[in-house]
Amino acid sequence: MSRTKDKFLSLIIRFLYGFKSIGKNFDVAFPFIVTFPNNITIGDNFISMQNLYLYADQGEVVIGNNVAINTNVVIGGSGSKIIIGNNVLIGPNVVIRAANHSYKNKNKLINKQGHIAQPITIEDDVWICSNVVITSGVTIKKGSVIGAGSVVTKNVDEYSVIAGIPSKLIGKRY
Repeated sequence: MSRTKDKFLSLIIRFLYGFKSIGKNFDVAFPFIVTFPNNITIGDNFISMQNLYLYADQGEVVIGNNVAINTNVVIGGSGSKIIIGNNVLIGPNVVIRAANHSYKNKNKLINKQGHIAQPITIEDDVWICSNVVITSGVTIKKGSVIGAGSVVTKNVDEYSVIAGIPSKLIGKRY
């Protein structure tokens, strides 16, 4: 698939998708799938490989400056807010979802129980390696690294290196 390097095509994307706000140097590869773009803000110097799926129904997605996203990434702000800071790297096959299905009532079908949504915050200078899942209600602090294949269910302290299922601290950046 082709890249959208030229300014004319970037302007068309801005117009067609109707983002809340989009910065300069917007570079995406197709397919690029967006629903509820009026709830999505993207900063300057954004680059994404193929198969990025962004959605923000009844929620919001805010992406900072200098963010690079690899292939097959889902960022779902359904029902809550996802904030991705500046200078963040997101590897391939990452899922970031602000909502989970409610399931506790055994007398009601799971698909009839709705969702429970909580915000997700990914601060500046974070590297999320490939095949990571970040669940609702999580904050990943500045300078952290999330190891490949991790499932992040709890907050991550500054400059931490975490990995595993569920993820746990395996080191610090100094």
